[in-house]
Amino acid sequence: MANVKKAVAAETASAAAKPTAKVAEKKTSIPPAVLAAEKKIMPAATEKPAVKKPIAEKPIVKKPVAEKTAEEKPVAEKPVAKKSVKKPVEKNIGYDDVFAVAKSSVKAKKDSVAKISDKIAATFEVMEGGSQRDFYILIESGKASVQKHRYDEADIWIKGAAGKIAEVMEGKVKLTDALSSGDVEIYGKGGESAKYVVLFTEALL
Repeated sequence: MANVKKAVAAETASAAAKPTAKVAEKKTSIPPAVLAAEKKIMPAATEKPAVKKPIAEKPIVKKPVAEKTAEEKPVAEKPVAKKSVKKPVEKNIGYDDVFAVAKSSVKAKKDSVAKISDKIAATFEVMEGGSQRDFYILIESGKASVQKHRYDEADIWIKGAAGKIAEVMEGKVKLTDALSSGDVEIYGKGGESAKYVVLFTEALL
């Protein structure tokens, strides 16, 4: 056993004593043309891509389009047409109109007629366009009636144009004025006709 250890130690010592052979490295010179070609072939070092900053977009400000306003021309005021005042057309009063007025008058003045106790008949001679038509009013027992014909035994006779008689009965013209102008005539038979004229005209005319 001791001998084996000695042998190993001896081999180790001899190995350490031997110089280590150096391998001479031959340096091979590379022509410049080859180097230039290699540089072209070899990829360039990877460069980091430049990060482009996003360009802030400027908001497009639209200029307000100036609206062309049409020049306002002054509106010429049209002259207001004056309304012509129409004169009321005078209605030609006829016989039927007077008769209707007489009936209305008798109805409206029934209270005055009721005060008359006497019997009084009045014939109206209505002139219309050159012709004459008659009607009469009879007061009896405090009541009056109107009929479209003459009363031959009348106490009072009243004559005039249709329009004038209507105006007197409606109160538009006083009986005294109509008598004074001659537009209306009143006459009687005599006797008590004057009394009857007063009673009749006060009640109805």
